[in-house]
Amino acid sequence: NEYMKKFRLFLVAVIALMATACGYGIEDVAQDVRADIESQLEAEFGEDVYVGEIVLVHVGGNEYEGIVDISVGGETEVCDVDVLFDGSSYKWELY
Repeated sequence: NEYMKKFRLFLVAVIALMATACGYGIEDVAQDVRADIESQLEAEFGEDVYVGEIVLVHVGGNEYEGIVDISVGGETEVCDVDVLFDGSSYKWELY
């Protein structure tokens, strides 16, 4: 029936829209982790800190690895960062 076809198409479109609109992507996590790292380093070192963009790669499960440029007191270093993300919260560690 034509009505059911249109209804199914509408339902699929709504579900697809909800799935993309509600998702908290890894780019969002990377931005939050970047801001958190910057905040913690500023509190620790008490001077100007700049944390560049974090690029994360999915390793498996809820684990991600990446790199980030960090400048403290005018000296820049490239650091590795590990991130655990369970879908709603994250934990990070710099190396």
